[in-house]
Amino acid sequence: MSTRHNFQTGHAPSWFRPRIVRTFDAPPDSPEHEEREREPERVGRPATVLAEGRTGLHALLKTWDRLAGPIPEDWIRDGLRSLRIDRDALWDCVHFHERTYQRTRIHAGDQYEVLVLCWRPGQGSPIHDHGGSTSGVLVVEGVATEIAFMATACDRLAPSRSQRVHAGAVVVSRARDVRQITNLEPPGTNLVSLHVYSPPLTGHRCYRLSETIFADHDALLDDPPVTRSAPL
Repeated sequence: MSTRHNFQTGHAPSWFRPRIVRTFDAPPDSPEHEEREREPERVGRPATVLAEGRTGLHALLKTWDRLAGPIPEDWIRDGLRSLRIDRDALWDCVHFHERTYQRTRIHAGDQYEVLVLCWRPGQGSPIHDHGGSTSGVLVVEGVATEIAFMATACDRLAPSRSQRVHAGAVVVSRARDVRQITNLEPPGTNLVSLHVYSPPLTGHRCYRLSETIFADHDALLDDPPVTRSAPL
């Protein structure tokens, strides 16, 4: 269910609400007025560098709220790169748990949603895709490890690459990219990341280990294959 979250009060502040701004300089009953009213508002990309902290995040969300459709991939990348935000700016959205990583939705609209994810060392997401959504991740604190998976001819997923994503860096994934995000850093090194999904996540899929090349791993340890001798 779509929810809106105020960083401080739990209610949607005014900057969360999409604004439609129209200005008319022709008489209300003129054809020019009617045509101007149908013309969509032109929205520019976020500034190269936004203000620090929440002020900059608020400004970015205002820009995205004015878009009539999903946020383009390059807008997600450029917008997240323009942020200068740290854990202190998200203090009431940062929550950890010893069992699993935590997700806090801080903004939700028809075209996109924004979440803060928090990870203890050793915690990771399931292997997943994003359905029909584009995903952008900004590492706010710590280092994330992104593991990408690819399909194989035997119909099992296999890891294809991995990369460490440091604080301040941004990674963007397309709808059907399959990946896993983890915190593989030493004990005491927490990970805080800001995630944007456009459109909001709905049809994404998580994959079981039985659908990967690791499906038989533990069984092979418990019951390894027999080595036979067949001299030539």
